[in-house]
Amino acid sequence: MSDYYLHPVLTLAPVDYRELKTAAIRMLSEESLNAVSSGQSLATLRGLGRDEIQARLAEGRALAEAGDFERAFSIAFDLYLLDPREYRHAFLAGMCMYELGRPEDALAFYFAAERMGAPPEALFGMAQCCEALDDCRSAMRFYDRVGEMTRSQTQYEDLHESATDAAHSLYTRQTQPAVT
Repeated sequence: MSDYYLHPVLTLAPVDYRELKTAAIRMLSEESLNAVSSGQSLATLRGLGRDEIQARLAEGRALAEAGDFERAFSIAFDLYLLDPREYRHAFLAGMCMYELGRPEDALAFYFAAERMGAPPEALFGMAQCCEALDDCRSAMRFYDRVGEMTRSQTQYEDLHESATDAAHSLYTRQTQPAVT
């Protein structure tokens, strides 16, 4: 069992990603969204300030960059529950789930991030998840959307190239005759 980091002010149980099921993610997300519908986030209700939330997000990103996706996910999921209106929390959770080999769960987080107005990287993540789940048609559609969104935008030059290359590769695989 891995050591799961959890901020001491949070009352949530530590998150073991291996035991977290897609349905449980959706249920917990709905509970958090219900708090938001009352006009406040769980972070506000618990008295957590924006600076503390930003520091935790930076910590989660640093862990993900270091390849510690289990601990990064724990932080990202906590943050997502605390404020499900912030796409960066859902995006980081999605990235971690994908890297941990859970593309179905990652897709749910990427979808939430995209729904909140995340940049095209969320759609790229959705495409990767669909490809990992052997849903090539959806993957190509998402890669194409990323390519369209990032065309002629210098800040997304690398993402545009990656998306168009991935879409082309999938298209080529789909149109090649099967070898018998």
